Amino acid sequence: MSFNEQLPDWEAPGTEPPASKRKSGWAPSDKPPADYFNWLFNRIYRVLKELREKAVVKTEDGKLVADQLVDGAATDAAIGSRTADPTQVPTGLTATLGQWISHLVNRYNAITGKAWPSLPTKTIEQLNNEKASLSGAHFTGNVVISNNVALKVKDKGGTERNAVLAQPDGNLYFGSSLPFVMQSSVDPMVKINNGDPQVLLHAGNYASHINRLGAPADTRNTNILPGAYPQGITNEFKLLSAIGIKAGSQYGFLVTYKPWTDDSGGSTQQMCFAEDTTCPIWHRSGTSTGGWGIWKPVGMNKLRYSTNGTADSNGKYPTVDYTRNDGLLYARLVHSNPDVNGNYRTVVTTYYGPDGKTALGTERVDRTFDENGTMTSEA
Repeated sequence: MSFNEQLPDWEAPGTEPPASKRKSGWAPSDKPPADYFNWLFNRIYRVLKELREKAVVKTEDGKLVADQLVDGAATDAAIGSRTADPTQVPTGLTATLGQWISHLVNRYNAITGKAWPSLPTKTIEQLNNEKASLSGAHFTGNVVISNNVALKVKDKGGTERNAVLAQPDGNLYFGSSLPFVMQSSVDPMVKINNGDPQVLLHAGNYASHINRLGAPADTRNTNILPGAYPQGITNEFKLLSAIGIKAGSQYGFLVTYKPWTDDSGGSTQQMCFAEDTTCPIWHRSGTSTGGWGIWKPVGMNKLRYSTNGTADSNGKYPTVDYTRNDGLLYARLVHSNPDVNGNYRTVVTTYYGPDGKTALGTERVDRTFDENGTMTSEA
């Protein structure tokens, strides 16, 4: 906005009146020299010119006119302080000065994760220097996956698939809905379900992975639960004491057969071959929900049947022993809970180790009989 009136241009400098005359003023009889008037008109013109050049023009409503702000007029003192509001989220590219300050603080906090004026944990330059290369990187520290966070890969069709997924249930999922099972805090296992071949990885020893094909993997110190095995056949080298077998040798070759990925396809079976002349083969079965059953020695010479104790009133022996050719006890069956016809409805079998003395475990069978003494059920 420009001024409406023209300046009274007067360039003649004139002569400045003495201080005494400027103080006393003109007397009625004075005839001022022309240069005194030239000085006065020149001074008026120069002062008005300076005011116009340095003045800030306002509109009728009191607002400043932007095009009349002279350089340097908007000093910090003139503008004053502004207090930022970090909660103001920018919504566009137009805002007042105070809003811009608040928006910048809000974005700083969002980007750095810190509250202004705290410094970020790392600068952008540091992050750039430490980032993993897209063409490959070597990690020297731990890679941590938080709950419900997945590492994804793209299949041949370009669809993203979960490669690794950490769930709040404490399990780590590899590519499918079946988790790995934590065997212990010392040796957690990771199960890869969609690989070919499927494998189990032990975090305690990366070299000790289960090999489904060829030579057995060395997992000698781990008693792996049924739910942790993949579907199919798995070969392992085991320390017999680690898996609960009491035999005359120290090591064994363990073969595991799991018919399906879960218990719906049947229980998981294990056969262990030990260097033991008395009992070279052992068997057990288990489920993901129930764990392993007891080991039973098999593959030995024909067992001998013998009664133990005295017969009951019906001529039946409540206790029966099975012994090996060497005369050592293999299993003892104890019958109890007879019905009205003297049929024993409960049988508890205790299995013994190669020494014939160490009990390996027991099994209980409950039976029912009809009025003719024919067994109708067994569980």
